[in-house]
Amino acid sequence: MADETCLNSFDTLPSGFDSGALSDFQVPESSPHPWTYSLSSRTAPRWLNNVLKEIDALRHLERNWDSYGAPRVNRQTLLEAANLLGELARPRTPAPSVVPTSDGAVQLEWHTRGIDLEVRWASPTIVHVCLEDLSGVLAPIDDDLRYDFLPLKAALRELTSRG
Repeated sequence: MADETCLNSFDTLPSGFDSGALSDFQVPESSPHPWTYSLSSRTAPRWLNNVLKEIDALRHLERNWDSYGAPRVNRQTLLEAANLLGELARPRTPAPSVVPTSDGAVQLEWHTRGIDLEVRWASPTIVHVCLEDLSGVLAPIDDDLRYDFLPLKAALRELTSRG
């Protein structure tokens, strides 16, 4: 089913899709990436499968995983995070850190190449971006993005180009 499914950011899941089966969506060695029509395994970063596995592992966190009452991480949110990462990551993009948050969200973080970028999925449809560029090329961001991901794309493009 993975080869037949293309999850676009913030679309609803196809009928019959198991939202708990993130591990089924990995970049195959010789076939196109299952989340996008344009990203193939030849253009995907080498780290992508490992990061997808880290994202997938968050679905196994039980309630109170942080011993302070944290809820479980929302599975749809995990899918959206994996989907957007698959769409935006390029071979020279550095790997992000995958961080569950105490409010049930998932956050991807880059703190490298003079850029601090944190992308937090508060829900499947709201992405909070916090960006600080130490070189001043990119304007700072501390805002929720709903449908316009151009600021996030620009930040990742700049991060990638500094490699």
